[in-house]
Amino acid sequence: RQSPAVLIAEEIIKFQPGNIDLIEPHINTLPAALNANLISDIEGGAKADIHVLLVDHDVFKQMKPIKGKIIDTRGLWDS
Repeated sequence: RQSPAVLIAEEIIKFQPGNIDLIEPHINTLPAALNANLISDIEGGAKADIHVLLVDHDVFKQMKPIKGKIIDTRGLWDS
C-alpha cells in the first residue's frame, strides 16, 4: 500500500523544476519513485521557500516554519 503523502510528493516532484527536499525523520531512504533529497534533520528545511506538511508526526509540532509559503494539509501548524 502506498502512502497518500508519497503520491502527493511524486506529483510535486514531477511538476516542480527546482530542488526538492523531503523531511522524513522515520526513514533512511526514499522510495525509488521519489527523485528528491531526503533530510532527516528537522531543522534542515528551515530555509525552504515552500513548506508542505503531508503527515502529522509529533516531531513536526515543534517546527512550524517562520518563513516561506506554508501548506498545512494536517492542521498541525494552524494557529
